[in-house]
Amino acid sequence: LFPSPSRRGKKGMPMPSAIVRNSTTTYNILITTMGRGKQLPRALRLLDHMEEEGLQKDAITYTSAIDACAKCGDFATATRLRGEMIKAGI
Repeated sequence: LFPSPSRRGKKGMPMPSAIVRNSTTTYNILITTMGRGKQLPRALRLLDHMEEEGLQKDAITYTSAIDACAKCGDFATATRLRGEMIKAGI
C-alpha cells in the first residue's frame, strides 16, 4: 500500500502517487484491522462498500466481520452475517 523507499518524499513520508486496486483481499485486511480496533461500524461499512464495488465476499471476509462483531459484543449482527454466509454457500 505504500510506495518503495525510493518513492518517498522528504522525512520518509509516502508520496500520494501509489495506486491501490480494490480487491477482496484488501477489504479483508481492512475489515480485520477495524475489528482489532473495535471499530465495528467502519468494518460493516466496508462490507457494504464491497457490495457497491461489485466485489465477492469470501470466507475470510465473513469470518473477519463476524469476529469484529464478537469483539464488540454485537451477537445479533454476527448471527445475521453467519446466515448470509450460509446462504451464499460459503
